Amino acid sequence: MSEKQMVWHAYHAGSLCQYVDLEARRAEIEEIKSKHELPTRRRLMKPVVGQLPPEFVAACKKEAARRAARDAAWSAAWEAWSAARDAWEARDAAWRAAWSAAWEARDAARDAARDAWEAREASYQTHEAEIERLHALECPDCPWDGETIFPDQT
Repeated sequence: MSEKQMVWHAYHAGSLCQYVDLEARRAEIEEIKSKHELPTRRRLMKPVVGQLPPEFVAACKKEAARRAARDAAWSAAWEAWSAARDAWEARDAAWRAAWSAAWEARDAARDAARDAWEAREASYQTHEAEIERLHALECPDCPWDGETIFPDQT
C-alpha cells in the first residue's frame, strides 16, 4: 500500500480532488469499474502537483480518516452480526449486545464522517476559485463539469 495523497478525480462525481491512496484506488477501479470508463479514469486520475490551500488539504485528510473509521466500524458491525448469527445457541444475547454496540459506534463514526465532509465542503467553497485555477492548469483537457468527469452519462 502506498501513501495517501491529494488526487484529481479519484472518484467520478462529487469531489474534484480527494486525499486517497492512488495505487489502491487505481487497483480498485481496474477491478470494479466498467471497461468503457477505464481510459477516461486512467487519464484523469493523477496526483495534484501544485499547492492546494492547506486548510482544504487538512479538511480532506480529516474526512479520509473519518471515512476510514466509519468503514472500519461498519466492518466490525458486520463481523459482529455474522458471528452472532453463526452462534445459534448464544444468538439472542450476543446479537442484541453486538448489534447495539456496533450500531452506536457506526452512528458515531457516521456523524464524525458527515461533520468532516461538511468541513471539507466549506473549505472547498472558500477556496473554490484557487482550486479550480490549479485544476485548469493541471488538467487542461478535462471534461469535469463541476460534478462529474462523465457529463454525457447524466
